This record gives sequence, C-alpha cells and structure tokens, in this order.
Amino acid sequence: MDFDIIRKLKAKRKEFADREGKELYRVFSNETLELTAAAYPKTKAELTLIKGWGPKKIAAYGDQILALFAGGASTSLPDEVLPLEVQGAREPGILSVAQFLDIVNLSLARMGSIKVRGELSDVSGNGMAFFDLKDAEGTDAIAKCFLGRWQYERFSHLLEAGLEVVITGRPSVYKSGSFRIVVESIEPVGEGALQKAFEALKKKLEAKGYFASSRKRALPKIIRTIGVITSETGAVINDFRRNIGEFGFRIELLDVRVEGDESEESIVSAIRWFNVHRPELDVLVLMRGGGGLESMRAFNSEGVAEAIVTSRLPLITGIGHEKDETIAGYVSDKNFSTPTAVANFIRQSRETMLERVEFAGSDLIMGFAELMAYKEDLLARVHEGLIRAFQNAMERYGFVLRRLAADLAGGLGQIFASFHMLERRFASEMHAYYQHIGDARHRVDRLSLQSLTAMLERQKRAEARLEVAEAALLPLSPTAILERGYSVVTDAVGKIIKYSRDVRVGELLQITLSKGKIDSRVEKIQE
Repeated sequence: MDFDIIRKLKAKRKEFADREGKELYRVFSNETLELTAAAYPKTKAELTLIKGWGPKKIAAYGDQILALFAGGASTSLPDEVLPLEVQGAREPGILSVAQFLDIVNLSLARMGSIKVRGELSDVSGNGMAFFDLKDAEGTDAIAKCFLGRWQYERFSHLLEAGLEVVITGRPSVYKSGSFRIVVESIEPVGEGALQKAFEALKKKLEAKGYFASSRKRALPKIIRTIGVITSETGAVINDFRRNIGEFGFRIELLDVRVEGDESEESIVSAIRWFNVHRPELDVLVLMRGGGGLESMRAFNSEGVAEAIVTSRLPLITGIGHEKDETIAGYVSDKNFSTPTAVANFIRQSRETMLERVEFAGSDLIMGFAELMAYKEDLLARVHEGLIRAFQNAMERYGFVLRRLAADLAGGLGQIFASFHMLERRFASEMHAYYQHIGDARHRVDRLSLQSLTAMLERQKRAEARLEVAEAALLPLSPTAILERGYSVVTDAVGKIIKYSRDVRVGELLQITLSKGKIDSRVEKIQE
C-alpha cells in the first residue's frame, strides 16, 4: 500500500473536516481512505466502485481527491532522509549506527499506524506489557510488541496467550537495535476470541461495580425529550419512531456508526456531545439491530462502557435481538433486548402516566359532583326549614292578630285593661328574676369563701404533720449520726466495712467523717 498517498488522503480529510466543522469519521472512515489508496482511482466513475463513496461525497470531494492521484505517487524516501544527505555524516554515503536507526525510524514513522494480525504469546508485565505477536498462518514470523501504561488499563483483559488479535500500533527500532511495535489498541479476531474478550471485560467491569443497581441512575417518571444514538439510515430508527407512537415526544437523533473501526469512537463522541450540549434531555437511547460479536464489537468495548457510566444523563439500551448480550446493556441504566422494546417501554410509560392523570381527573370530577350534590341537598333542607319556620311564624302571628281583632271588637277598654295587666305581670316577673340572680350570686360567693377557708386549713394541718415527721427522722439521717462523732469506713471499691474480719493487714481504707475523709492503712486487726 502507498503510505504516502494515505498520508495525503488523511491530510485532505482533515482539511475538509476543519472547513465544514465535522468530525473526521463523518467525512471519510479510515477504511474508505485505505480502499481509495489501494484502488488508485483516476475518474469519478472509479470512485463510485469504492465503499464509502456516495454521490454526495463524490460531488463534494471527488475532484480534489482525484487531483492527488493525477500526478502519480511515489513510495520512495524523501530526499531529506536519503543516506547521502544525512547531516553530520563523516564520509559521503556512510552513516553512523544512530543515524541509520534515525533513518529507519523516520521511514517507519511515515507508515503511520498499522494493523497487524497474529496470535499473542509470551505475555509479561504488570501495569505495562511486553508480548510477541506470532504469525497465525503457521510461519515462524514473530513481531515484538509493547503496550504502555495508558493502553494497559484498557486492554489488559485481552492479554491472553493463544488469543488471535489485530493490533494497531506504530513500528519502531530502539537504540539497542531491537524492533518493536508500540501498540495503540488490541482487537480480538473471530467469534471464539471475541467471546473470550467479552467474558474477560464483563468480569473486569463487574469487579469495578459498573453493573451494580446502586450505581445506575433512576429514569424520570415522565419522559418527554429523548436523545437517540444510532444510524440514521438503518431500519432501527424507523421502527423506533413507529412504535413509540404519537405522544408529542421530542426526539433528537445523532447519526453514528454502529459497526466498523470507527463505531466505538462515534458512539462515545455522541454520548459526550449530548451530555455537554443537551443536558436538559430526559434520557438517552442507544440502539442497533442484531448481529454477531464481530459486528457488535463497539457495544462490547470498554470505551463505550466508560462513556455510559460517566454520562450524567440516564441511558437506555436496546441492542440486538432477544438472545443478544452486550457490555453496553449491562452498564446501562435500563436495558431492553430490542430497539422495539425500548420504544414500547417509553410509550407505555407515557400511556400509564396519562391513564393515571385521566383516572385522577375522573376522581376529581366525581368528588366535585358528590360535593355539589351534598351542598345542594343541604341548601334544599335549609331552604325548606326556612319556609316551614316562616309559615309557622305566620300562623302564630295570624292567631295573635285574630285575637287582637277579637279584643278590638270587645272594646278598647278591655284592651287597655289587658295591656296594663300584662305590663304589671312582666314587671313582677322581671323583679323576681333579678332577685333570683342576686340570691344565686350571694350563694356562690359564700360557697367559694367556705371552700377556700377549708382548703387553707387542710394545708396548715399537713404542714404541721410534715414538721413533726421531719423532727423525728432528722436524728436518724447519716449526716446527723456522723456529726455525733461516728464515722463510715469503706474499702478501695467503696464497700462499707462492718466487721474486722472483712479487712486485711496492709489494706487501704477510707474513713468518712461529718466533715472530710481520711485515707488509712490497716496495721493490726482485733476480733
């Protein structure tokens, strides 16, 4: 492969990406660049035959890319690294060992990152690793490899002798003359190797607590805004939109690669982009259809797992079919076996919430109707009572009026006599009423005074009894006994000594007097 043209293609890709504000993989994947370099196209028709070149990309970039191939390409070393041009050579065409190694390393550096497939063997190291990569095709070829500290943390679970892998790295010759590939990444090859890598990474992340329920974020009760991470051209996004229903969800889609070399970086970038630029979203949804371990390698990568765990936004996964397991599914906040199941869950959550709101609304309306019925019934009863009271009053007043009319008919004299008699009766009753009130008040005052006097008398008698009891008990108190010249003797633990047999010669005792204490030692014991 012409590594010089690869370098030019990558430089041109970066130019396009910078100009359009895109990420590199959104312009061309590394695979597309390698296929383009291998095909060495001369026309746009030839570009259409290369994977990754569509009509839009041919229209946008075709002419500039073809210009790179128009004048041909050379894989020879540039003039500045030719032996005859080496700075500091003692004789023309003769190099020192260091100069020679510098030229070799410069030539190797022009190759950039390379991918090599082989079988791991002779693995050693802790925190960093050295290993051999044996040719898997049965030859004796071996490449020495080195895995640095940063890469070791990520790929240590794959360092198993006998595992077939593809390494990505940069070749280099050390000052000692030994050749090594400085490894940047390791990918298992084949279903068996991929399954081993899956189980190893699963065990590693489980030990770090990534699968623990206590670590996972709770999903919001109401999901309205969704960030979707999947391919915009696959059937997955169409199935998701169809199954999620018409509930007014706001869906933002980031198109990512769901398989291939750039898929892991693409997914990680999308998760981080949503967290930085769309922190108001309710959830993220990571989806893709089914496939083998090879096609779903990104979803079983530690990079994607780390991005999910560190995401501030809750993340739901729907990857593959019913039987598929992925590392991304294990670390996600909620995992479903298919993208359709994710859509159904979100839709049903919304439907359940709407049903609850509708049920609560029905309860509210029913309760309000019952309250109104009760109030109307109460108002009707009050209204009926008022009408009945008014009718009774009218009957009474009618009777009085009829009596008055009869009295008027009997003569005004009789009316006035009755009035005066009624007036006198009223005055007499009022006088008796006030007299009764006065008598009652006098009785209350007298009873209150009697009760107070009796209570004070009982209190005096109780105080006298207490004084007599106190005088009788005072001589018996420990303090009074001590004041009469007695003392209390206790041992080291505070136990009172009653008998001489309770102490030993030399034992420390404490004597408590009425005022103060004396520490003493037993010199002699007398029975």
